[in-house]
Amino acid sequence: MGSDFSWVEGKYLVNNDRYFTENPAAFAGFNQSTAVLDEWSASNPNGSFPAYGNQMQFDTHLLENASFLRLKNLAISYQLPKSWLGYTKVINGVKITASARNLFTITKYKGADPEIDSNLTYGAYPNSRQYSIGAEIEF
Repeated sequence: MGSDFSWVEGKYLVNNDRYFTENPAAFAGFNQSTAVLDEWSASNPNGSFPAYGNQMQFDTHLLENASFLRLKNLAISYQLPKSWLGYTKVINGVKITASARNLFTITKYKGADPEIDSNLTYGAYPNSRQYSIGAEIEF
């Protein structure tokens, strides 16, 4: 069994994606986040977004703490006991393996992935989650 983690502290990113997905007045043709439903109004004076029809400004409110802890790799294997295989007289060993990549990430960052190689996000694809299994059979 083996695993490795990635940890980054003190990283900040400008979440440019939020500028497009949380700004319906400027980008009406884009899909919008449900977060924009918390817009300012007379009945919601503490709303997180400008009143309907007003554009969001591109400023430091889009700067987010992108510190994170991520389980990058996890690999496990199991060797079947020889006593289980003795009756076959053909198979001398079986080892079963499983591995996974990017299983989970702990972060306060609101974007898709805090582990990008830039200080500004703009539609970057996040790291994919991957799984693999295998068997090694010895005759």
